[in-house]
Amino acid sequence: MDAATVKALGEGDDAHLEAARLVVRAGNERAPGARWSYYNGNYLLAGAILAALTGTTYENALLESTFTPWNLGLTGFTTPPSAVPGWDGTTELASLAYPRTRRPSDGLWSSVPELLAAGEGLLADRALLEEIRRPRTRADGPMTYGLGWAVGPSGQLYLNGRLPGYRAAMVLIRTRRT
Repeated sequence: MDAATVKALGEGDDAHLEAARLVVRAGNERAPGARWSYYNGNYLLAGAILAALTGTTYENALLESTFTPWNLGLTGFTTPPSAVPGWDGTTELASLAYPRTRRPSDGLWSSVPELLAAGEGLLADRALLEEIRRPRTRADGPMTYGLGWAVGPSGQLYLNGRLPGYRAAMVLIRTRRT
């Protein structure tokens, strides 16, 4: 399943469910739990599940569960008018709008202060943080992966995202308080 196929599903409220159906029909190259491999289809499936469980759209579910409680008013899927243009060397890149069906896997915008606030919100929710940190991959795999985050050998968490001309990353490192 490729990006063009997902984009062709359109912008309707049922598009995320249709994307999830395509993911399930396509299957995966490995059995669940056999070996880690990055696959955006898993995010598309998770986005449709979130929408179904909350009885709303994927975007509203994020707004209600995360953006509003963590005061992330500048975070969303629309390129903000104040965004600094992305660059490829000396060439300015045009804003790139991601299809609605791909939103569970990419296309989210945020400001630096709000990205830091999201990290602080995550650090404040110990139960969520431990659930994210719990490995979902086999010990003999190429990397350890939790819920959407790479997990380092001492429990640090790493997440990154990029759009052409833009990139963000976050590392959360365990500390011990005495």
